[in-house]
Amino acid sequence: MVFAYSVMCGFGWGLIGYALARDTGLSPVAWTGLAASPAIGVAIGWLAVRKQHFATAARVFLSLANLYVATTLFGLAVGIGDMLLGSTVGGSPPTQWTHALMTIVSPTFGFPLLLTVGGYVLVLWPLSYANHLLIWRLRDDMRAAERFV
Repeated sequence: MVFAYSVMCGFGWGLIGYALARDTGLSPVAWTGLAASPAIGVAIGWLAVRKQHFATAARVFLSLANLYVATTLFGLAVGIGDMLLGSTVGGSPPTQWTHALMTIVSPTFGFPLLLTVGGYVLVLWPLSYANHLLIWRLRDDMRAAERFV
């Protein structure tokens, strides 16, 4: 159940990332981040469940850290898609390894920078924490149900 919820939430977060990608000029390949977002959601859900025992203050900062990890992974997926599809390098995949590396690195670090400098973190961090709370609540409910069976 947590897995399915994480997949759905990952896709929802991917839609947010896809919408923000319009500001970066990577719109033609932002769908690669959207395609990877369910897997990113599963990874973040797995991290969240493993750290469920943290105190409340630590959980709040865990949700921020996970927001940045997910944003970085989304940017990595977009960068890999951009390298493979070649949308920002004149319509063909880069031929030199330095161009290929920069094609991947730029969105990988650019999306977290956009999150911070663009001020989106002020809105998305509370949303991330709420998402984490739902995952933890779902996990607690599953544990409680297992005790009654």
